Amino acid sequence: MITWRMSGSGRVAIDETQGRRGGRWHSAGRPLLYTADACALAVMEFVVHLETPPPATLVAVALDVPDSLAADTLTLAELPDDWRRPDSVACRRAGDAWLACPMEERAAILCVPSAVVPQHRNWLLDPCHPDAARIRVVSEYATTLDERLLDPRQRRCVGVFTGHTTKKVRRAFI
Repeated sequence: MITWRMSGSGRVAIDETQGRRGGRWHSAGRPLLYTADACALAVMEFVVHLETPPPATLVAVALDVPDSLAADTLTLAELPDDWRRPDSVACRRAGDAWLACPMEERAAILCVPSAVVPQHRNWLLDPCHPDAARIRVVSEYATTLDERLLDPRQRRCVGVFTGHTTKKVRRAFI
């Protein structure tokens, strides 16, 4: 399986230096590398987490996860209704509990629904797990973001599919 990550620095290492800030699925202090099951999802995940203007050039990094490498999975059915909230304590607790399990009792990867597009998956890679050494960076592509993703006037049209009509989706972002 190929997973994707966007990088502003061009450096994606599968090591203990990654992901120590914490995120939706883990508390600060533990390394965890967030990747996506599609390059387009990696872009959207990158955009929704921007706090400053993006670098002029980004790097789309493809990582090869061997098919023989096991992954633990959390399904939508296992998550509370409000799991997509940015401050979801339930998600952080679930990820922290997974990380706290002895490594010999869990996989190097936790597969979770994406809060941006729940029909897709984020693959959370524990770089401290011995099996993480089997995951390899296989390609890196320099790219830029489409300016429409960042234009504040267009922001109201950028969002997650909600199953509502376009008019209702736009109202949600105004």
